[in-house]
Amino acid sequence: MIIQVSGYQKSVCVFLFLFLFCSYAVAQTAGKLTGVITDTKGNAVETASVSLNNSLVTLSDEQGRFTLMGIKSGEYDYRVSCLGYEEVRGKAAFKGDGTDRLDVKLKPLALTLHEVTVTARQQKHGLKIGNRAGRYPPYPAQERCRYASVIARCTNRKPVIEQSWTG
Repeated sequence: MIIQVSGYQKSVCVFLFLFLFCSYAVAQTAGKLTGVITDTKGNAVETASVSLNNSLVTLSDEQGRFTLMGIKSGEYDYRVSCLGYEEVRGKAAFKGDGTDRLDVKLKPLALTLHEVTVTARQQKHGLKIGNRAGRYPPYPAQERCRYASVIARCTNRKPVIEQSWTG
């Protein structure tokens, strides 16, 4: 039994073969990179930035895990950083077949705080009329009470409220 194949059928078969072969070849050239970012005590570091060649960037999740897609075989410069930790830089070669892994330990920064002294001066604001001094404009009694109670809470003192104003 002889089967005759038309030109159209040959073209479709060749197209399907090339499509399947090319998709297989593309799938083999780009893979994924996975890893875990931890601190020196082994605790997961959340929201650590992982970048390859300053172009592929991702963040680690709450377990310190990350995944970068589209990794081709070759050598990459990597950088891992997170607030409160020293930045880690290095070079690594990846196969690009989906089995690549990069686990990094970050060293916490030694944060030191210096003593800060705050000094304030109180100045009197007012208006002199003749030989009498007073505040301008005079505040209503309820407003004076409100300000006095706020000041008393901040200074841990009993509020002192003027009941009269001379102007």
